[in-house]
Amino acid sequence: MTDTITVTFDRIGRMKNPPALQIPFADVAMPEADDFDALWPGDRTNWQVVVELIDDHVRPMIRSSYPEITLTGDLARIHGWIVVGMCGNGGTFTITHPDQENAR
Repeated sequence: MTDTITVTFDRIGRMKNPPALQIPFADVAMPEADDFDALWPGDRTNWQVVVELIDDHVRPMIRSSYPEITLTGDLARIHGWIVVGMCGNGGTFTITHPDQENAR
């Protein structure tokens, strides 16, 4: 079992297969589950912090000062996309979460 959230990017801007982002779960874990922002029951992840870390990671690789990052999913699959310039496809990504390994 790993306590790391891994964000794997299919593409960022024109860069294919960019480096993955590793986020220690302890850096984004809340003391208890927050049903308002949870993607599944018992989810303790502060997803706003995850999105901010993804933003920090992708911003140097795209030509936009304000990328919009969206993520969605459930315990089976977490994925998201990056939009630049209101309609441009800035890339897609998949997230591997420690809870997914624990659920197996």
